Order: sequence, then structure tokens, then C-alpha cells
Amino acid sequence: MTIFTYPDNAGSFARLQSISSDLNVPAPLYWTYKDLNTVIKDLVLRSSKGEKLMPESISANVSRTGIPAPVIVFAQVPTEKIYEFIRAYKSNGEWPVFAVLTQASLEMSLATLIEQLLEDRCKEEECRKSEATKTI
Repeated sequence: MTIFTYPDNAGSFARLQSISSDLNVPAPLYWTYKDLNTVIKDLVLRSSKGEKLMPESISANVSRTGIPAPVIVFAQVPTEKIYEFIRAYKSNGEWPVFAVLTQASLEMSLATLIEQLLEDRCKEEECRKSEATKTI
């Protein structure tokens, strides 16, 4: 069970560390802008060999991708634990970009995964706006 993140700021990484601790799961690892062109499978293998994935600067992550929220990626995390993470974030009105690693995503570069997740987030936002106008 591993949780990875591409944080949008130091506070979001600290929040993820806190939630991970509260839920008794291993501390999260995080990816950097230097990992953007690396295939996810290689990033996962690197972490399983004990190499730490630590960036020089979280702000460099944001400036290179423009992410509006932290990206949190679950690898072999039980479904109930994922739901616990979602509930923990929602209880504070936070909504990071969540993803579960699949066979297909393991073959993508980190940049491609983030791009697809952000596209999904935009579609989600459009759906929410559409639903909100229907209820008015």
C-alpha cells in the first residue's frame, strides 16, 4: 500500500501526512516536476527500492503544471481506506484530485496522468455547474 502525491503547496503535503497518520497508513511519498516525463511504473519501482522521492521545491511543481489542487494517487490501497481519505478531506471542504493506479496508468508518464486527471476535474466542474443551474 503506497500513497503518492504531486502537491500544490507545502500545506497540502502536511495535510496528507496528517491524514495518513490518522488512518494508520504509510507516510505518503511525493513526486516532483523532475518526475514529469518518467513513466509511473518506474516511479513506483523506484519507491519500492527505498529511494525517497523528495523535491527541492514544491512551488516548482505548481509553476510547471499549474495544478489547482494536490494530486493524490493510491497504489494498492484498500477501497475502504480510499473512502476514509475522501471523507477526511470532504469534512474540511477540501477536494484534491484523487486517482487509483491502474494497469493503464502505470504505463503513462506522470505528466500524462496529471493532464488526464485535470481534464477529468474540469469535466467534473462543468457537471457540477450544470446541475446547479438545473436546481435554480
